[in-house]
Amino acid sequence: MRIGIVIPVLNQFEKAVQAIQSIQTEHTFEIKVIPNYQYGWSVSRAWNNGIDWSLRRHHSLTLVINDDILFTPQTIDNLVVNFCRLEQEDKLALLTGNNIRDLFSDPFETLIYATDVKSLQERPDFSCFMIRPTLVKKIGYFEDRKSTRLNSSHEWISRMPSSA
Repeated sequence: MRIGIVIPVLNQFEKAVQAIQSIQTEHTFEIKVIPNYQYGWSVSRAWNNGIDWSLRRHHSLTLVINDDILFTPQTIDNLVVNFCRLEQEDKLALLTGNNIRDLFSDPFETLIYATDVKSLQERPDFSCFMIRPTLVKKIGYFEDRKSTRLNSSHEWISRMPSSA
């Protein structure tokens, strides 16, 4: 499985480097860092740019993450396994990671956390989400809004039930 990992960087340079260092997976992956701080892009435009890059690179899956994400060692592989399983059951078009940062006072303690893969959430968290890059062919790209990522992501999610 080939994974495109998209990291829009607003201003968390050190944390973006830590995010990249925390990536562990048995799958082949490529990383696209998008310096949206240089372009003055909205987060949705950076997401669209990264998803489009992943689509052109023929990745099987695209993982879009904030620039301050730290992965536990099994996170990406668990996301892939659960994404493929739930996709086969026609239960999803998007899967997000669980934010466990608030469980620990030291963010590096998250690296030893044993993920409970049964604790799937109904509400997407757009700080770390996985999709098939071809999804944009079905429902389109994120609306390029300068306001917040939540407005753009909620609008995009609202298109899923009828199209995905």
